[in-house]
Amino acid sequence: MSFPLLIFLLEVVSTVQGRLLPQADRPCHEDRFYNLGSQIIDHYFGDRHYITVIKTKFDGEELAEAFECEVHHRPFYIVTQQRFQYQVNLERYTTPNNIYEYPSFEAFLAWGSEETLLTRIIPYIAIRNPQAKVILRSYLLSRDEVAHLFYQSWYMHNMLNVLVINYLDRHRIELCVFNPYAMVHGGDVDVRAQDLNCTLITDENQLAGFLRRLDRFERRRVRKLNGYNLTVAMHESKGSMSAFDCILDNFHISDVDMDILKIIQEKMRFNATYINSELELSVGYVNPNGSMAGVLLLIESNKIDLAANSRIIHDYGTKNLLYLRYITTEKLMFLVPRNYFENRDKEIVFINPFSITYLIVNMIFSIVIPLLLLALEKILKYVRPAKRNYHFGVSVLCMIGIIYNVSVKQPKATRKRFVIFGLLVYNIVSYPVWQAVTIRYLNSDNQNLNNINTLEELLETDLELRVSKYHHHVVVHEGSDFQNPSYRELSTRLNTKDTSSIRTAIERIITQRDSAFLTSETYVPLVLSGSYNWIPGSTSSGVFVISEPIYEFYKSMVVPKTSPFVRTFNEIVMRCIETGFVERQTGQLRMVVDVLNIRQTLANARISAERLFDMGSLKIFFVFYLVMMALATVVFLLELAVNRYCKKKEMELGAVEKIEQEKEDEELFEFVL
Repeated sequence: MSFPLLIFLLEVVSTVQGRLLPQADRPCHEDRFYNLGSQIIDHYFGDRHYITVIKTKFDGEELAEAFECEVHHRPFYIVTQQRFQYQVNLERYTTPNNIYEYPSFEAFLAWGSEETLLTRIIPYIAIRNPQAKVILRSYLLSRDEVAHLFYQSWYMHNMLNVLVINYLDRHRIELCVFNPYAMVHGGDVDVRAQDLNCTLITDENQLAGFLRRLDRFERRRVRKLNGYNLTVAMHESKGSMSAFDCILDNFHISDVDMDILKIIQEKMRFNATYINSELELSVGYVNPNGSMAGVLLLIESNKIDLAANSRIIHDYGTKNLLYLRYITTEKLMFLVPRNYFENRDKEIVFINPFSITYLIVNMIFSIVIPLLLLALEKILKYVRPAKRNYHFGVSVLCMIGIIYNVSVKQPKATRKRFVIFGLLVYNIVSYPVWQAVTIRYLNSDNQNLNNINTLEELLETDLELRVSKYHHHVVVHEGSDFQNPSYRELSTRLNTKDTSSIRTAIERIITQRDSAFLTSETYVPLVLSGSYNWIPGSTSSGVFVISEPIYEFYKSMVVPKTSPFVRTFNEIVMRCIETGFVERQTGQLRMVVDVLNIRQTLANARISAERLFDMGSLKIFFVFYLVMMALATVVFLLELAVNRYCKKKEMELGAVEKIEQEKEDEELFEFVL
C-alpha cells in the first residue's frame, strides 16, 4: 500500500471516528412518523456500511433527534451541505484517476426542498459516488417535481439507486422509485409522472408490502430491460472477428466476446445499437500526446453502455473506465520472417560448441600424450636403440590416428601401451557422443536453426519491431517496470507505423522481410496454417512465431463506472466462463487450424511439382539396393567359379608335374645289367 493512500485512509478513519454518532439507545418518543422512516432507511440501506447525512437549512432544529430515531442501529455521519460540497471538490481534484469501481458501501441521506436537492445535493453526490444508494426526503412535492428529481438524478448524473420519500402530512408518506428501462412513453428522456413507481404508505402493513416489492423492483430493474436500447461497441465482420477473417478465408468462427454478449443480451432482454469500427478503434488506444481514441474516448464520455471487445486490463488514467471480471488471458508473441538466418543450420551442424570443444580436446591430447611418453622415457632412463630416430611430429600424427580410429603402428613398450589404452577408452566414449550430437543437429528441424527463436536473438537483428497502437501503450508503460534489460530495450524499439491491420503486417513480413509484429497468441495458429494466396508469389506461410511469450495480461470487457449493470454483467460473465465458453472457442480454433493445415497441404501438392514424402519416394533407393545386391551375388558366383577353375587347373598341373617327376626318377635310378 502506498504512503499517500495510507495517510488518506488514516485521515478518513479519524474523521469518521470523530463524526459518527454512537449507536447507544436513544430516547426516541413513540411516534409512528419516526418509526416508519426508521424501517425504510434500515431496509433500503441494509447492504451499506455507513450513512452520510447531509444537513441543509431545510432541516430545522429537530434534525439530530429525527436522524437518531430514524437511522436506527446504523452508524451515520452528519455533515453540513457546505462542508460536504467542500469535501467533494477537494476529492475531485486530489483523487487520482484509476480503474477501480466506486465504493459499494456508501449511502447518502438528505432532506431538503426541490431546489436544494436539485442544485446542492444531487450533483455533489453524483461526483462523490453515483453508485451509492440515496434517499432524498422532502415535504409536499407534486408528482411532476418528484419526476424532475429522478430526471436530474438519472439523465444528468447517472444516479439510479435513488429513493424519494415525500412526506404529505403526519400520517401519510409517499415512496417513489424510478425505472428508466420501463418507461411508459417509449424511452423519451423527459421523465413524467406516469413513469414513476410511487406508493402511499399510511401504516406498517403497507410499508412491509412495499419493502418486499422494492427488493423485487431493484433486482428486476437491472436484470430485465424490457427491450430497452443499449449502445454497444463491438467490432464484427461477417459474424466473426475480422482479425480472424483476414486469415481464415472462407472459415468463420464466433469470438468468445460475441458469444458472451449474445448471452448477456438474451438474459437481460435489451436491444443493442452497435458501434462498428475497425478493430483497433473498437478496442481503443491512447495517442502519444495522451489523448484517447476509439472506444476509450466513448467510455470516458459516457456515450456507450458496454465495450464488448475484451481488452487488456490496464490503467489508462481514466475517470470513467471500469473493467468487468476477466474473461481470459492474452499473451503477446512476435511474428517474424521465416528462415531469417538462411544458412545457419549448415553452420550449426558441424560448427557447434560441442564439436569445437571436441576438436580442441583431441588436438590437446595429440600434443600432450607424445610429450608424456617422452617424459616417461627420460624419467625411467629408457635407452632408445641407436638405429631408430625419434620424431615428435610422427608421434602426434600417430595419436591423431588413434583418436580418429585410423590403423597405425602401436608401440611395443608396456608402459606406453597403458597410456595408449587410456586414450582408446577416451575415444570409445567420446566419439559416439560426438556422433550423437552431430546426428541430433542433422535431424533437427530447420525451424530451430534458421529462425529467430528468442527475444534476445530478435533484439540482435535489424528488424523493425512493430506493434498495434492499442498494445503499444500497454507494453511501453508496463515494460518500464521490468528489470530485464531485454524488455526495456524492447519498449524503446517498438513503433506503431502501419499496424492498424494484421493483414498488412503479415504481408509486409512475408514480402519485405524487414519487420516483426507483436500480436496476440490467439492468432498464432491461424497465421501459421493460413493460406496467403492474396500475397503475390506466396503459396505458404512465410511467417515464424517466437514461441516465447513477451507479455501476459488479463482481458475483460469494459463499462462506464457509472453503469448500473456492473453486478449483472459480472454475474453473467462469470457463469459463461464457468460453463466453458473460452475452452469451447479454443477447441473450435484448434479444429479450424487442423482443417486449414489439411487444405494447405493438399493445395501445395496440387499446385507445385513437389510430392508428399512417402515410401514411394524411397523406391529408387530400394531398386538401387536390389541391383547392387544382384551384382554382388553375380560377382560372388563368378569368384566361386574362378576359384573352382583355378583349383582344377592347379590340380591338373600338379598331376602332370608329378608324372614328369616320376619319369625323371625312373631314368636316374634305372640299373643296366
